[in-house]
Amino acid sequence: MPTFGVLKNHLISLVRPNLKSTFDLHDPVNLRYLFQLRLGLSQLRHHKKRHNFADTPSDICLCNEGKENISHFFLYCPFYITHRESLTSSVNDILTSNNLTIPQDPTDLYLYGHPSLSISENKSILMATANFIKSTNRFSL
Repeated sequence: MPTFGVLKNHLISLVRPNLKSTFDLHDPVNLRYLFQLRLGLSQLRHHKKRHNFADTPSDICLCNEGKENISHFFLYCPFYITHRESLTSSVNDILTSNNLTIPQDPTDLYLYGHPSLSISENKSILMATANFIKSTNRFSL
């Protein structure tokens, strides 16, 4: 390494994860839920079961159609069909205007945005995700 600073930055980059932007989204409550989903520390049954919560003996969703994980919550749970349609429509509008398509498993897109989109478009995707989370009332206390 040419200098101490370059060496230090290189070593830090090996340990510290890359920053995952929220694209200036200002919604403290829904940002909290977004971060919980990103980290696998949400109130979804799969997350709670993995961390041995006493009130969660099973990670099966209340719909009995699979594990209540992030993919199930965003893509498959029949309880959230109408909410999902709104989320998919909002995200699809953004992607089609940029000649992109929704991936087979869009959970990362919903949580992190897309690298080829602008900050405002990624913010719109995260806002649509936050609106989905809010409208489902799944994480309400």
